Amino acid sequence: MRLPEKLSASSFLSERPFKEIMSLVNALNITICYSIIDQIRRYFKWEFMYQWIQKGIEQFEQGGIEQLVIEKMAISLGCSKSSFYWYFSNRSSYIRQIVETWKEQTTQPVIASSIVHATADERIRDVLTRMFRTTKRGDFLFYLRKLSLKDDTYHSILDEVEQMRIEFMQQLFIQKGMQPEKSFRTSWMLYHYYLGWYERHKQETFNDETVQQHVHMIWTEWISI
Repeated sequence: MRLPEKLSASSFLSERPFKEIMSLVNALNITICYSIIDQIRRYFKWEFMYQWIQKGIEQFEQGGIEQLVIEKMAISLGCSKSSFYWYFSNRSSYIRQIVETWKEQTTQPVIASSIVHATADERIRDVLTRMFRTTKRGDFLFYLRKLSLKDDTYHSILDEVEQMRIEFMQQLFIQKGMQPEKSFRTSWMLYHYYLGWYERHKQETFNDETVQQHVHMIWTEWISI
């Protein structure tokens, strides 16, 4: 009996649960330290769970929780519907994982990437460029807001995300020399302007020149001291 030459979370773990891996190991008379076995199990479980979550983010941003049809998603991922429950206790916990992962992926990287710039002006321009350059990424925030109307848990998460974004911009404006009260008004206005702008232009694509013209307009009207 030969081991497969290449294993992946989607092609291997979805077809053979961990107990079958152990059966294969036993059939080959392989002695493996239990700690190593546990690490292998944790790796494959986490890897495929991550694929489920990423697929969930893609589906959610296209139509909210109504698009999270486990059977269809399982087919797309190349696994059985029952395998879903090996990674998530129920659909509610899955939705929570989707939202928490989205929060980490869409806010923290922008904040972290701006740190490489030396001055507040450079950081602000970088953030604005990222904001108004990116379109066609779905409506996750829209559907999260819709979900938050039914569940206070998601209302709190939404508030946390939006507060974090507004406060981040406010701190950049303060570093630029703007007074705290004005910096809050400007960051609040800019964020809500962005929400409306994205809804209006989410199906369009803009070249660098157009993006920079837009950034220059915002800078001149709202940010320049």
